[in-house]
Amino acid sequence: MKRIKALVIAPYEGLKEVVQQVADAFTHFDIEIEIGNLEEGSDIVKAKSHSGFDVIISRGGTAAFIREVVDIPVIDIQVSGYDMLRVMTLVNGFPGKSAIVGFPNISQGASTICSLLDMKIENLTIESGEEVKATLQQLKQKEYKLVIGDVVTFNEAKEVGLTGILITSGVEAVTAAFQDAERIYHQLDQMKAELDTYKTIIDKDQRGIIVFKGEKLIQHNKMAEKIVHHFKEETKQLVKTTLTTKKEQTSILQNEETLLNVTSTPIQDSDFCVLYLEAQSKQALPEGVHWEYVSTVPAIAGTTEHVERLREQINVFSNEPFPIWLTGEKGTGKELIAKAIHKQSTVGHLPIVIMSCDAMSEKEWASVLEGNYFSNPSIGSIYVREPHKLTLDSQKKLFQRLQRRTVGPRLIISTSRMMLDLVENGQFDHDLYYFLSKVSLHLAPLRERKDDLSELVHLYLSQFHARYGKQLAGIRPEALQELSDYDWPGNIDQLIQMVEQLILHSSSYYIEMEDVRELLQPLKEQSVAKNNVNYVGTLDEIEKQIIKQVLEEEGMNQSKAAERLGINRSTLWRKLKS
Repeated sequence: MKRIKALVIAPYEGLKEVVQQVADAFTHFDIEIEIGNLEEGSDIVKAKSHSGFDVIISRGGTAAFIREVVDIPVIDIQVSGYDMLRVMTLVNGFPGKSAIVGFPNISQGASTICSLLDMKIENLTIESGEEVKATLQQLKQKEYKLVIGDVVTFNEAKEVGLTGILITSGVEAVTAAFQDAERIYHQLDQMKAELDTYKTIIDKDQRGIIVFKGEKLIQHNKMAEKIVHHFKEETKQLVKTTLTTKKEQTSILQNEETLLNVTSTPIQDSDFCVLYLEAQSKQALPEGVHWEYVSTVPAIAGTTEHVERLREQINVFSNEPFPIWLTGEKGTGKELIAKAIHKQSTVGHLPIVIMSCDAMSEKEWASVLEGNYFSNPSIGSIYVREPHKLTLDSQKKLFQRLQRRTVGPRLIISTSRMMLDLVENGQFDHDLYYFLSKVSLHLAPLRERKDDLSELVHLYLSQFHARYGKQLAGIRPEALQELSDYDWPGNIDQLIQMVEQLILHSSSYYIEMEDVRELLQPLKEQSVAKNNVNYVGTLDEIEKQIIKQVLEEEGMNQSKAAERLGINRSTLWRKLKS
């Protein structure tokens, strides 16, 4: 039997894993697997156009894009009934209104499955990718929380602030695609010479250059090579605006090493658009400082009164010029809230600079104050984490620096300590605290918002579901209860880590209670060991150990610790200092 040379373009990472599993049964195939969605997928095919592939296997919109650039068979991995059944079962435990947004091959199958399972899920059929964003925005206005669809729906959901669940392809659908590929294959030959000509021209330019035809990326030069994949969503939106308005657009993007000025220029009387990227002068970053471009407003999950109030406060205060101080234990999501405040503000199109004071030396902090961070018009917001870790001298210098400025980035502060105690005890500068804390938002620990845990778990399950390609249908109610009974000292960060571990650990369609208990047991044992006081030492030493333990349990809140111990705060402070 003739060997078939096949190129598989997987729109998402998890599909690659399924293809590798299925490929073992098709020994007469020489298979190469690449990951790329929509335009990315067709770009990969163009780059490999002289590799002699007989057939290309892909899925949905990516397969459609590939068909436009090749003259060999492109086999579409269909969405099977098994695939729809798995994702519908996963969605069944998610609170709030849900909708399916997809092309006819998805929506028709989904309608049948929903009827069989007696699930009330809105089913919307689209005919083109351009309809997705408007459809999702309408759903958001109607207070839908969850959308189910293919990769374009999944990605677009993030931009409009909805939770997306990807309909993944299982073993059955991939096997059927390989069986189709056995029957049809041809030789590949096209486009390389023309693309090489364009590439030679733009590669000579010292700027990063990206060329789009419509909304499809067709080429980029060497200077832009690293940037293309890092900013695909931002560049896509910029190109959309340019092609719609037929006017030149400018923006600022941020990668790990530099800040970039981006100009998007439409080519007259055509559907071509060219992006020019030029590095902007940027000072060397000290340890503990980094820039970030926030592309979309981060979703804040939860339905408890605390979360609803937090959303309202963000909406009210995001466009106010004064500083905002965030408080809450470690892992409660303060950075996510800071980014949400930044992105919703009038400076959300500019980068946010994140300064981690607990990772900076005195010398590094001095270089920050000497720089132009706090007056730089190219910076939208500065997010200062744990400023109580600075020395009092550095705190005073920061206050003086802020007093001198007339304009500059908006300020967002966060701490995991109760600052009033530190201010009253002279451990934090009084003037700086009251200058920065005109508005204070508190983030409750996860143990105080247990009603949100189910939604959070299902949210993280949906996120990791697409990443790992596991054939997971959901989590058992008793397993969810086991998670709810735990106090989560590491808060949201710890829960995210646990859900990821559960997905990797699970070997069935459901996360079982035994899976949860097995992973939680070491954490509970550590907690017990940590809470055991060492009674070796003098009475004063043992007393100090107990006070320190209670302080830790109360998030270093001296007022709560003193109340719990039955003493006043001055007595508590004196005993700690003795």
